[in-house]
Amino acid sequence: MSEYCGVFRNEKKMKEGLTKIQQFKQQYKQVYLDNKDYFWNTELIEAMELQNIMTVGEIILTSALSRQESRGAYSREDYTQRDDVNFFKHTLAYYSSAKIDIQHILVVINMFEFKERKY
Repeated sequence: MSEYCGVFRNEKKMKEGLTKIQQFKQQYKQVYLDNKDYFWNTELIEAMELQNIMTVGEIILTSALSRQESRGAYSREDYTQRDDVNFFKHTLAYYSSAKIDIQHILVVINMFEFKERKY
């Protein structure tokens, strides 16, 4: 994830990362566990953690690809400016085994004046 969707990112690298995760998910289907116990089975726990890591990585990359701008904690090399007209909203990702559904809700500011961060 650091290589494909770090602080500095671009569409090409993120798509490569998404492809890699999808390849890993195909390989995961062939995972075999020697230990068949349900109690204190660290092999089973590690396999489940691996599946969860791949799912979260896929959600992060899909969400990041949907935001074509630079903002706050990340910088897109292919979209260097912040785009408040199209992306002043929260990204919501809904996962199912069939697909990841990306939706957005508008940001509501009522406690402080909104302004761009300058460094």
